[in-house]
Amino acid sequence: MTGNNVRQEAAQLRNSVANTMSWKLQDTNQKLSDRISEVDQWFRNLDRTLREVQDAVDRLAKVKQEVERTLVANLPFHEASKEVLNLRDRRRGVDLVEDEPYHEVKKEVHLIHEINESLREAGRHDWDHLVDLKNQRDQLEADLKDKELALKIDRFQLSLNPSATNVISLKPWPLDACSGGECPVSIETWLQSCLDKRSAAEDAIIKATRATNDSWNLIRKSNNDIHHQREATQFALRKRRHETLQARDVLAAQRIDLKDEIERLEREMMNIEQQVDESRGNLKLAHTRMENRKSRARMELVRDFPAVGLEEELRHVVESREYMAQKLRDVKNILNRTQQHLHEVEEDLQRKEQSLAIETTCLELHERPSKSPYQTDIAWLAPMNTTITSQYTNQSINRGTNQRIVDRHVTECLPLNCQNDPEYQLVD
Repeated sequence: MTGNNVRQEAAQLRNSVANTMSWKLQDTNQKLSDRISEVDQWFRNLDRTLREVQDAVDRLAKVKQEVERTLVANLPFHEASKEVLNLRDRRRGVDLVEDEPYHEVKKEVHLIHEINESLREAGRHDWDHLVDLKNQRDQLEADLKDKELALKIDRFQLSLNPSATNVISLKPWPLDACSGGECPVSIETWLQSCLDKRSAAEDAIIKATRATNDSWNLIRKSNNDIHHQREATQFALRKRRHETLQARDVLAAQRIDLKDEIERLEREMMNIEQQVDESRGNLKLAHTRMENRKSRARMELVRDFPAVGLEEELRHVVESREYMAQKLRDVKNILNRTQQHLHEVEEDLQRKEQSLAIETTCLELHERPSKSPYQTDIAWLAPMNTTITSQYTNQSINRGTNQRIVDRHVTECLPLNCQNDPEYQLVD
């Protein structure tokens, strides 16, 4: 082999190696560029998905807050309804009935309780979806950070060239696949991981959106149901108050009529007694005349017309006195029955007065939360204990705000002669 041949072969080898290295470098750069484009595309896709997840988190957090706010807003309504039930148990006698307001208030208490349970369940579901969304958000953020780091590394590698001697250097184990305890994964595994993350995030967004819409619909429906039920309850309370007021007025008119009738009966009884007393003089006169005429002697002691007249007068006076005595007994019996009826009417009237005061107070209590539907301070409610007062409720009202309202109404409605009577006082 001559020197010329060696030089030619060396030149060919140099040209071949230079061309091969150039093509390999260009191919590697193209693959890096394609990889950068692919990672950047997935970075943008996952970043868009992350923004959608964050929007879903914000919407779900907002509706969850609104659910909690609705729960707090329903608390005064629920407490007021139970307060009305407790207060209406203070009615006495025939007024303590399961009337329409009782069923409406009972229905309202049950409705608000069911709505609150549904809202709590919706809040728990919203919280679960919110936790799932935040987990997906954290995973996406971590994956985006990894992709951002990978893009930074690959772009830097793409910017390198063989002439950058101040940056590139020889490494001891460049072909070692594992670095820092982590081994590379296949491109299929990486792609499937990206697809799984996006799919999981989209599924979480769909579930969260459905939960958000369900919660909003539940809030609207619950507000409408409570509003309509409260209107029905207030209508029933106003109607019952009007009926009680009418019954009170009827009883008051009956009491006036009975008192007038008693006065007339008493006057008639006094007139009969006076007439009986006056007839006693006629009886004495007839007895005296008949007795004195017995003093006539012999043939003059005849049964003449005056004697017959005296006998008829005596019989008439005796019969009249008996009739008047019987009529006096009849008048007394009627007077006693009328007085007993008056006593019953007055008792019923007092019950109606108390029931009217209670119905008025119940209407005030039921309307009071509507003035501030989102209040959380329920200090206006009277103190409550756990004494069982009836079969409908296990709470009773101590002497608090509501009791003072009832006492005020009863005091205003009761007649003056009955305000100090313990029979008509409210019993705790």
